[in-house]
Amino acid sequence: MLTKAAMPALNGNTAVGVPAMQLNLYGEYDLPAFARGVTLTGRVIHTSSQYYDQANTQSIPAWTT
Repeated sequence: MLTKAAMPALNGNTAVGVPAMQLNLYGEYDLPAFARGVTLTGRVIHTSSQYYDQANTQSIPAWTT
């Protein structure tokens, strides 16, 4: 949240490029003896929407990969 913005009207707005939530989930599993040396991995990344102007009028949507 902006607290000492150059323009007082912007105080209280969310800072540019700062999502409200970001989640990174990673997993790894070593297969049993029939596939010795094989590891399965997976990852999910989620970022919530975020503003790209200080007035908080323009935003980019949330994304997940």
